[in-house]
Amino acid sequence: MNTNTNKKADILIAENQIESLKLLSKVLEEQGYKVRQAIDGEMALIAVEAEIPDLILLGMNLDRVDDYQVCKQLKMQDKTTDVPIIFLRDFDELSDKIKAFEIGGTDYIIKPCQQEELLVRIETQLKVSLKLKEVKKENKNLVKKLKIIENSQPVHQQIPLESHLLYQAIAATNNSIVITDATASDYPIIYVNPGFEIMTGYSLQEVTGKNCRFLQGSDDQQPELEQIRDCLQKGESCHVTLRNYRKDGSLFWNEMSLSPIKDESGNILYYLGVQTDVTDKKKLMKPNKDIKHLYRK
Repeated sequence: MNTNTNKKADILIAENQIESLKLLSKVLEEQGYKVRQAIDGEMALIAVEAEIPDLILLGMNLDRVDDYQVCKQLKMQDKTTDVPIIFLRDFDELSDKIKAFEIGGTDYIIKPCQQEELLVRIETQLKVSLKLKEVKKENKNLVKKLKIIENSQPVHQQIPLESHLLYQAIAATNNSIVITDATASDYPIIYVNPGFEIMTGYSLQEVTGKNCRFLQGSDDQQPELEQIRDCLQKGESCHVTLRNYRKDGSLFWNEMSLSPIKDESGNILYYLGVQTDVTDKKKLMKPNKDIKHLYRK
């Protein structure tokens, strides 16, 4: 997988329509992308196993292993779960579209489509994927720093947030960071960084002591909230995308990685949330029903 932003991405195209496969490959290669091809699902999985691509274009009705199964298998593996998968379709069918997104698809393109839109959608998914990698890496680094701080303190002694977290790690990041107290009932917020204040419009003083659920307002029936509750109950990490609402009432989509912070005895003291506004990504996932041209300049 390419982690160098100065180099074009590695894209795998799984498509059984040979003419479409050739045309897609030509368009992408002309843009400098590294392109690999697979004409059935089994070949696609073998190609991924050999080298994890940065993005997959997944056609329909693949032989041996169908497109749904290819997507499911890749999303079940830790090493490939974050690879963006764009479904390619010859028709616009709501049930198929819903299924594609439910099993982990990140976008859905209906053929024929314009070349410009194809390239923009691919580039957007690659940028989102790179940002997610950066957030996860940053999350791991923050967790390590927190653990180092905790190990330097006596067990059960409160961590001096202002002197350690604010200046050493959290305030410096552009992402929204939230820390909640796992030892208190209802996981109250004890710290948010400036990134949170910019994203939500709420200040640290306004949110201290509140549970993060206030960001959902009355929109409290989202299935991802049950996933968070299960994560907290089991003391595990999770990654979800939620509908949240800013102080001014406007909607934004919040992609959040939630991780427990433990002491040397394994007791959970805090939960660390790293949040990213992915509203633009969600908007782009809506298909353009006016597309009439096949990858045409």
